[in-house]
Amino acid sequence: MRQLFLVLFLGYATLAAAAPLRIGVEFADRPISFVDPAGKPAGFTAELIAEMRRAGLGDVEIVTGP
Repeated sequence: MRQLFLVLFLGYATLAAAAPLRIGVEFADRPISFVDPAGKPAGFTAELIAEMRRAGLGDVEIVTGP
């Protein structure tokens, strides 16, 4: 089980190093995702993406939807 986890983790780490993880978000669904008065992404989705960055999952990029 440990070997499987290690192989999957290393495979993801290699993929993460190659290109940023792009997550598409539509910021019109308060409180899940919205734009705050300062023009920055806010809500649950923005917090989740920030945690992914802090966890070291590589470069995570938010792509806005329609």
